[in-house]
Amino acid sequence: MKTRIYTLALLTLFAAAACNKAPEAAVPAPGELVTIRAILPEDDAVKGAGLTTLLSWTWNDDDKLTVVGETTEVFTIKEGFTPKQAEFVGKPVQGTSFKIYFPGEEAAETDWSEQVQKGNNNMDHLRYEALLDGVDSYAEFAFSPAWAEEHGGSLKQVGVWKFDLMMPADITTASKLTLSADSPLFCKGNGEEKVDGISLTLQDVTIAPGKPLTAWMMASWNDMPVPAGTVMTVSVLADGKTLVQDLAIAGESTLKTGMVNIITLGADDWSEGNTHYSSGKGTEAKPWVITTADQMLYIAEDLLSGATRYFKLGADIDMTGIEWKPLNTASPYDRQIHFDGDGHTISNFTCAADESGETYPSMFGVLYGTVCNVKYVNAAISSNQNTASGVVAGYCGTSGKPGKLENVHVEGTVTNSGVYAGIGGLCGKLSDNGLIKGCSMKGTITSTGGRNGVGGIVGIPQNSEIASTWADVTITNNGNYAGGIIGYENGKMDIHDCWSSGSTTSNQRIRGIAGGLIKNDSAIRNCYSTISLTAAISMGGIVGHASLDRWTATTSEPGNVVEKCIAWNTFIHTTQTPQEEYPTSSNGSSGAVVGYTSVKNYLTDCLRKSDLDFIEGWMGNVPYDQENASPTAPLVEAQSQANNFPYHGKAAASGATLSAAAQTLNWSTDVWDLSGDTPKLK
Repeated sequence: MKTRIYTLALLTLFAAAACNKAPEAAVPAPGELVTIRAILPEDDAVKGAGLTTLLSWTWNDDDKLTVVGETTEVFTIKEGFTPKQAEFVGKPVQGTSFKIYFPGEEAAETDWSEQVQKGNNNMDHLRYEALLDGVDSYAEFAFSPAWAEEHGGSLKQVGVWKFDLMMPADITTASKLTLSADSPLFCKGNGEEKVDGISLTLQDVTIAPGKPLTAWMMASWNDMPVPAGTVMTVSVLADGKTLVQDLAIAGESTLKTGMVNIITLGADDWSEGNTHYSSGKGTEAKPWVITTADQMLYIAEDLLSGATRYFKLGADIDMTGIEWKPLNTASPYDRQIHFDGDGHTISNFTCAADESGETYPSMFGVLYGTVCNVKYVNAAISSNQNTASGVVAGYCGTSGKPGKLENVHVEGTVTNSGVYAGIGGLCGKLSDNGLIKGCSMKGTITSTGGRNGVGGIVGIPQNSEIASTWADVTITNNGNYAGGIIGYENGKMDIHDCWSSGSTTSNQRIRGIAGGLIKNDSAIRNCYSTISLTAAISMGGIVGHASLDRWTATTSEPGNVVEKCIAWNTFIHTTQTPQEEYPTSSNGSSGAVVGYTSVKNYLTDCLRKSDLDFIEGWMGNVPYDQENASPTAPLVEAQSQANNFPYHGKAAASGATLSAAAQTLNWSTDVWDLSGDTPKLK
């Protein structure tokens, strides 16, 4: 079957359809040979619909059809056909429902992923393939959607991509064209397999001055859904170099089959193909592979608004001497990234926010996306600005754009003298369904700005999850709310299967895991701390306080959960003694597990080290065993202390190891290795 292309409008991703109604006919009776009649759409049927783009197919003298019912037969074209109507002869097909293939059943397996065009604007390689599926007749039929529907079936027919590409003035030849996307989007052929790109080899193609490169590429007979935010890339191998342009598809759409889809690009927007990295295409299937520190500097340039770019380390990276600017710092923070370290190490990474006013000092700035499987060694973040900071991100996620860290391990320092809440070893803030899982921080975190929210992992998280994560940190903070894992949460949090060690020094409200739970319903489960704690007042081995930062047990019912946690701290020492500035009716208490809590919280099965070195100078508290508490069975305060409600849990068995204590609480051995004296995350 031959093809002709009529008036083609200069439209991006334009599509046109064709149909023609044929008269009804009965199924042929059995016999030695029968003649059937096949009809193609008339050109004016399309034009009459007000369309300006038309793909017109005509019959050829060697065409064949295959009809499949209860039997299968091949029909050959008879002489005397016209461009739009032809008769075919063959043996009758038995059945009541039929598939009519052009040219044969093998069309269902056609592979369009690699095609060849000989000459600029040459269409000899284009060919028609179609399937009338489930129709009730084959004696006389039309390859049109209307005829198929009228006869109880459907039509699949191939389409065409047309590329009208004005190239830079110095380009005279082209040898290959590729259309690709960020993920498998294109049908490889007429089957169901999807690929992330389709290619056209160009032979003997020369481009005259002032004329476009015009290329034609067959497309599958399956519809192609295009999600909103899809980025398509047109790549042309021309005069020995690769030129590319990106097309961002804003709204969700579908490229229909049987149509001409036109891409028209101007000469001014081409750039040289991405030679920034060792390999890859920036897609999920083929991420850009980074093997040198210099290649890291191109990441910011290659992130794209409204799309996801994929990167992967192919080697350890030493960033000594690299002046780094955080990657994503401009509203609306919609340049999504997936960064896979693939088990490699980034060493000597530094980022500073000083008088230049750099925001979110970190590697990723405001992280929208995922960072995984990477280790940082000798990382250093410093800031004297009022901005969230951490080695990996200032913000891990922001409104409607979540961030995730998984299997990310950091060794280094974070120092901030700005007046800002939110400083952490990995990230300053974590929000909006963010996740930190299987991560760690080992190093020093120092905040001298007098602000709240300093954490070994995160300064201030909200509405997120932290799981199977640990911190071995030295934290110094002259504000409030400091802790081994988080400073304080600003929205519902789920923190479980975490541990901390090292030391924390702060003004007040510090703890081994969380400085404060100040919103409803946050939970800390199956965590332990061996961290040593020093503050003026209000400390807890696991939580500084869990009372919405209110100081009366009768009015505060936050529903916080502290469950099966173990306070194995080296020591807990307060330095403040009662004085006028802090009247004894205030909230100065400290506890082995929680410094002060609502008595109606869920305080369940928590343990403390039996010989815990605990000094509380504010009220003279001494740890004692307490029963579990809940809203229906409030915590009983044996020591009458006005508005101070410490929670000490119960003492573990004398001489027991930390792992033995965890075993009594039935910690999961799928998560924890309890074979040694100290639990380790698997």
